[in-house]
Amino acid sequence: QVARLAGVPKSVLERAKEILRNLEESELTPEGNVRQHARHRAEREKLQKLGPPPQLDLFG
Repeated sequence: QVARLAGVPKSVLERAKEILRNLEESELTPEGNVRQHARHRAEREKLQKLGPPPQLDLFG
């Protein structure tokens, strides 16, 4: 509210609200890292189970 009263451009206020919303939705681990959402965690675990992609032959 103070920024709005101070005349900060609307685009800056909207971006600040977006950043704040993202921060509020994220959880932090005890180490201060952003905890991954369950959906992202599940996707990452699925990819890890698949393993690395096969190595292609250099000559053919």
